[in-house]
Amino acid sequence: MGWIRAVALDLDGTIAADEIIASSILDAIKDARYRGVRVVLVTGRTADSVGRHFPGLLEDFDVAVVENGGVLIADGCHRLLGEPVDPALVAALAEQGVPVQRGELLVAVSAQHDVAALHEVGRLGLDCTLLRNRAELMIVPSGISKGTGLLAALNLLGLSPHNCLAVGDAENDHSMFDLAELAAAPTNAIPAVLHHADLTLEAADGAGVAELLAGPVIRGERRPTSRRRQMRIGTFPDGTPVRLPTSPSTMVIAGGSGRGKSYLAGVVAEQLISGGYHVLLIDPEGEQSALEDAAGMMALRVGDLQDVALAVDALRSGSSVVLDLSGTAKDGLDAVLGDLLARVVPLRAELGYPQWVIIDEAHNLAGPNGRLRPLFDPTAGGHCLVTFRPDLLCAEILTDADVIISTSPPIDQMLGTADLPASGLPKAVTGQAVLLRTDRVEPGRPFQVTQRSTHHRRHRRKYTDLPLPPGKGFRFRGPNGAGLPEARTVGEFRDQLDDVDPDTLNWHLRRGDLSRWVGDVVQDRELAVHIIRLEHELAARQAADIAWAREQLADAVDARYGA
Repeated sequence: MGWIRAVALDLDGTIAADEIIASSILDAIKDARYRGVRVVLVTGRTADSVGRHFPGLLEDFDVAVVENGGVLIADGCHRLLGEPVDPALVAALAEQGVPVQRGELLVAVSAQHDVAALHEVGRLGLDCTLLRNRAELMIVPSGISKGTGLLAALNLLGLSPHNCLAVGDAENDHSMFDLAELAAAPTNAIPAVLHHADLTLEAADGAGVAELLAGPVIRGERRPTSRRRQMRIGTFPDGTPVRLPTSPSTMVIAGGSGRGKSYLAGVVAEQLISGGYHVLLIDPEGEQSALEDAAGMMALRVGDLQDVALAVDALRSGSSVVLDLSGTAKDGLDAVLGDLLARVVPLRAELGYPQWVIIDEAHNLAGPNGRLRPLFDPTAGGHCLVTFRPDLLCAEILTDADVIISTSPPIDQMLGTADLPASGLPKAVTGQAVLLRTDRVEPGRPFQVTQRSTHHRRHRRKYTDLPLPPGKGFRFRGPNGAGLPEARTVGEFRDQLDDVDPDTLNWHLRRGDLSRWVGDVVQDRELAVHIIRLEHELAARQAADIAWAREQLADAVDARYGA
């Protein structure tokens, strides 16, 4: 059904022309609501004015916001969203012969009386905003706008502005456009509103809105993005920023092991979270938990189905979640992923969030037989797939991808299709990536990846619990060749630290074996640097201090990987 869950509609000049609403627009609103889209009326008129000129109209909407954002109407109940304008202003304007329309909260006059209205507001020392709406001037309490009113309506409906499309034609619709993910304007809109809008409808007034409600954007068959909603993930060599749409789209990040693809996925997650989007990051290796330091994000290590329920409850309440699967037992992983699907797919269908799902190691989870394959909805967008084998992803994912980013050359696994030729693309060096838009508007361009604000814990959980290939582990052995069995996980390595004899440990530390293994194989450079310092300090001490070195080393591993 697409990602749009709410449509906010202005009244005059948008769905009504000369105080007439065509039956076709009312039918289109009814049909959209039947398909599950919430439709909100947002108008500068008072409720009395709407009732007089458009009898029964409020009943055609899920919620109505009147008086330019000042009053919320739901189920026949009126809720004021601010303090009414001081009655002294009405009296002062009346004394000057200015015709005044008083609502429950606002005061409205003809725009030709703008000078008098501004003078009286200043003379009385009122904290008000004067806002033009074509030929009218509305005076509302400071902080009240169509945008704030629409936000209150969406909160009431349990929806996010990032799943909302707003349609308007006049000056007072700008704040509504600023709030909603997408903004559209009919052809009769004033020039400034047409410029502000992301979409220009193909017809004026209600005819254009009726086509929009029944068309491919609302149905999810077309996914326009907003130039106002972008994330910055890096910088091109000429200094221009690399910006990608944050409006739901499909992104693939491909790259070899240790080339920064998961780091870049963390950059994307940080940018989305800072933009107010709900993000679910599925983290099989347990390397993204530091994202919980970002406001609005929580990290949860999943052990059983109860943890999945907690994660989805957090998503429903408005949090973003890193779902760390590294602690899930292999024989329980299928049940955990199945339960996750059973909870997240209906949540996205109902509310539209999480707006983005980021899947690391996606070749395993989102391949043709991957357990999380049903999370991919080509009509909804909001997917970021991270993988070292893009050729193992579902074909429809690559077909649907709006942007592909490679952190290691060549992109020879991008299936070699006519649309995605790999030959001739520039290579990325360490710290860089190559941006490839699938529409090939521009050739692949290398860029420097922006720095993360949260720490990247590369595969920490992976090496704690999952075995390295034979021959890649660490083997404690002394000068005479005798020693312990190969430690193929960090957990085994940590256990052997307590058992290895002092002479063997001293021999390895003085040779730099431990720091090399941690840096080159485990690829935990932060811990490797710590061990190097320890090795250097040990070299300056006596061999009798090996007990101290053992304790320091054990503490460092425990601090990084858990005791």
